[in-house]
Amino acid sequence: MRFRFRFPALRRWGLDEKETTGLAVVLLLVFAAYSRSLLDGFVFDDFPQIVFNHPLRHWSFVWLSWTHEHWWFSGPSKGPHAPYYRPVQNTFLALAFPIAGTNPLIWHLVKITLHLTVVALAFRFSQLLTANTAASLLAALLFGVITVHAEPVVWISAYHEPLTAIFELGAFCTFISRSRGRPSGLLLPLLLFALAAFAHESAVVFPALIAAYVFLIDSDIDADRSGHDSRHKFACLRSRFAQAFLLGALFAVIDLLYMGARFFVLGRGAFLGISRKAAKFYLVGNRILIRESVVNAPAPQILYTVPLAIATYLEVFVMPWLAGPTHPVRLVTTRGLENFYRPLGALLLLALFGYSLLHRKIYAKLYLFCVIWWFINLLPALDLNQVVSLVQDRYEYIPSIGLCILAGDLSVRLATNGARWQRVIALGLSGFVAVQLVALWRIEAVWHDNQTLFTRCLEILPDSIFYREQLAAVLRSRGDLAGTAKQLTIAAESNPDNYSIHSQLVELYTQMGRKADADQEFRAYLRSIAPWSLGAGSRKPTRPPRHD
Repeated sequence: MRFRFRFPALRRWGLDEKETTGLAVVLLLVFAAYSRSLLDGFVFDDFPQIVFNHPLRHWSFVWLSWTHEHWWFSGPSKGPHAPYYRPVQNTFLALAFPIAGTNPLIWHLVKITLHLTVVALAFRFSQLLTANTAASLLAALLFGVITVHAEPVVWISAYHEPLTAIFELGAFCTFISRSRGRPSGLLLPLLLFALAAFAHESAVVFPALIAAYVFLIDSDIDADRSGHDSRHKFACLRSRFAQAFLLGALFAVIDLLYMGARFFVLGRGAFLGISRKAAKFYLVGNRILIRESVVNAPAPQILYTVPLAIATYLEVFVMPWLAGPTHPVRLVTTRGLENFYRPLGALLLLALFGYSLLHRKIYAKLYLFCVIWWFINLLPALDLNQVVSLVQDRYEYIPSIGLCILAGDLSVRLATNGARWQRVIALGLSGFVAVQLVALWRIEAVWHDNQTLFTRCLEILPDSIFYREQLAAVLRSRGDLAGTAKQLTIAAESNPDNYSIHSQLVELYTQMGRKADADQEFRAYLRSIAPWSLGAGSRKPTRPPRHD
């Protein structure tokens, strides 16, 4: 007799034993796919957030995080270290630290557990939307293993993406399955959304998603009107719009609470983000004045770059070999074929193709909602003056849920067209998942240590001053002064006016006993910061620009 193990039926979600076993298999496969990350250590922000975060050892860290900005523990500062107010994130950090401490293995287990929770909730979300268990299992599998999620799952400090996703999906699932006609049925969705908003500012778009769901999919509105004016489409449309607006506005109250708390903690200057500034030095008489100027990209550059950023997110979703810790996407200063017209044209053609193919299908509204879910959740990442990098894999973690549900449901629908379609779909999905798993297994090692991480970043962006400095700092901490000098020299050659690089080289060459090189770099430092100090030809006083 062959022994078969089956998980108990998850009847609360309407699953029998076979379907529950299918979900368990998906979760086990996802865990196995990310098991290589258990060998990784701490990298980048993990050190200030966890390893060197001494206030984290005390429970006062929790309540201080609710009255301070996200990086308050980094040290004294005249203003916020960053325009982030995320107290739920820091609360989670404080709750997890007594368990994980400074052991990277346990932290990676925590991250994988968070991701598995999101996978299970993505299944439930899809099940509520599609009423199709097979499509939902496929959506959960795709979400669980696509390579674009490597960064938010493998990198410990990126715990805010899965944490926020848990609260957002929990809020949406409880909203869909709430007790209709009872105001108390909205309490749990509102509470979970509040946790999401106070975990990450990107969650403020959630009310728009509620409104989109109510307007496009919620069947109760049509059911309520079917006995009165079912023939009057305009009346039904008006009813849908009113209901969508009211429910969206109700959730928007949480946004107002979050924004009020954010204003109270961050102040007027950082409430809507921090402007990037550059310092310039001027000689006025015998005094040196410092003038800071805003260097944020102007609005036209942001608008020209948005199509390229959106197209890159779609490419990374379907092409796993493009996933990574950074991407070679730069602000579009001059519109060209590659950086503007081609991505814009591709997006327009894709939209037209999708419309022509699906607009008369009965499931068109579901797929439109999936696309809206992806785009609305991606919108905060398109505020390119405030994001860390113009395109970052972790920004697509929550948005990609919509695309996975669309792909899962469409695949199952196509497979119902006959045996030939079933073979094609099965072969295509098997190949896609296999490629994703191989790419995922390979990329997890990128976050093994800082040297591996920053080396990979420089392979993608060789002209990045930031990553050169980071790699140089790692090499210097390991005693490789020659390697440090090489990285800083490359950075100085590509950006000769960067006085910070020259200052680091002066200190480094002095430590290495290379006096002539130190003197040369000191002159380069003066040339970039105070050219009037180098000789008679440069002594003409300069004045800071006037702002009339």
